[in-house]
Amino acid sequence: MKKLDISRLQETLDNRIEADIASGRVSGCGVMVVQENGGSFEKYYGSKTVDGGVKLDENCLFRLASMTKPVTAVCAMMLYDEGLLDIDAPVEKYLPEYSRMRLGEVDENGNEIRSRPFAHKPTVRMLMNHTSLIDWGGTFSRQYKKITPEQFATLDGSVGFYSSLILKKEPGSFHSYSGTVAFDVLAGIVSRLSGMPYEDFVRERLTEPLGMKDTAFAPSKEQWERFVEMHDYKDGKAVSGEVVPDCVFCDYPVTHALGGAGLFGSVRDYAAFAYMLIDGTCGGKRFLSPEAVKLMSTPEYPTLWGSSHCWGLGVRVVDGVSDCSSKRLPLGSFGWSGAFGTHFWVDPADRLIAVYMKNSHFDDGSSAKTSANFEIDVTSSLV
Repeated sequence: MKKLDISRLQETLDNRIEADIASGRVSGCGVMVVQENGGSFEKYYGSKTVDGGVKLDENCLFRLASMTKPVTAVCAMMLYDEGLLDIDAPVEKYLPEYSRMRLGEVDENGNEIRSRPFAHKPTVRMLMNHTSLIDWGGTFSRQYKKITPEQFATLDGSVGFYSSLILKKEPGSFHSYSGTVAFDVLAGIVSRLSGMPYEDFVRERLTEPLGMKDTAFAPSKEQWERFVEMHDYKDGKAVSGEVVPDCVFCDYPVTHALGGAGLFGSVRDYAAFAYMLIDGTCGGKRFLSPEAVKLMSTPEYPTLWGSSHCWGLGVRVVDGVSDCSSKRLPLGSFGWSGAFGTHFWVDPADRLIAVYMKNSHFDDGSSAKTSANFEIDVTSSLV
């Protein structure tokens, strides 16, 4: 096992991030790297506001976007550990309304033209490895126009609407990243099986026991005031990024506990969650069985299925083939990113986790340059 050289890490990150801030391409960010028995590094750079007026610190909160997906996957795997969830069962076993979902065609207005039963019904596993194809292509887009404001406003309403969809392609036939829909359906299953609202399950079973006091779907007034301002970069200058008022992710209302992208949180909070994923425990408490952690972090299907990433269950897995991260991170590392520039991974071999957070419309998502550089800087500090 390699050991983290914290002095080298600090020097490398200071040089890299201070240059990013000086260029205007980052207004502020927070990082945390923790290695079991190897120490930790936590630092905050730049400003909470694009104008540089408020220093960014450990109390600042970030829109996590798709870094919500691993949280939802963990919640599902908790129910798997309890024998309540069969990940290879069809979705309709837990959400009977999904028995009406079909394969077929729709017209330009989203109305069904023809349909037929699936050869292979969408399963819970397919929701987590991005092969359910529930929100794939123009067929989905045309139907989605019919969702009502009332359905859009809640998880239950949206999950009910999705059950009426006609799918263009057979579930499981290839990979297509699901930004929100598949993990909403997964969150709906967690809610149905647990008998409680999804946001309550997340709080009671995961975030509160992990001490993630500032991670939730609906911010309090005090928490809104601690949000990092969204950053953008136009005409060579840093500018404030646009947001929809009172929405954590895009235009989804906070009444919709969005299973794929709706959480906000702090660097420290997410580091606690990531550290738990090393072996399923944190602070002497077990959250996931070793089997569940292995299932999440094991490559799910051949890369020839069309993915630029190799997927486990709710997380990208570094398999040495699929993407350029395979050249930066140790094999078997797993994690994911968010659309606004958040990024994390777990390195089981070196018993290490790393979290990077910024909020930006510029250089965001899994292809962000800041994420790639953070991977390089952390791994180059392992000796």
